[in-house]
Amino acid sequence: MKVGDQVVCIDDRFDARSEEIIPNRPRKDGIYTVRDIVFYDMHDKRGVLLQEIRNPKNVRALFGAMLEPSFNIIRFAPLDDVLESITLEEFEHETI
Repeated sequence: MKVGDQVVCIDDRFDARSEEIIPNRPRKDGIYTVRDIVFYDMHDKRGVLLQEIRNPKNVRALFGAMLEPSFNIIRFAPLDDVLESITLEEFEHETI
């Protein structure tokens, strides 16, 4: 996954704390564009910022800077992969 890629949200379940600090969240099956990828070395994780979703800078970084919260990259699948996995029957059922 890279900046500019289109992705599909596959997991939109957030815990109560995340819902409290992240007012704008992706919705399952929503299509989004990756705006930036954030690396969290100390947690060995990656997060994404999305072009279509903006949030206030309310997460404190390691050295005190305030950052926009990102979404764990595992919540998303590349749009091309999702489209390739849809069968003709599923597509026809969704478009009726």
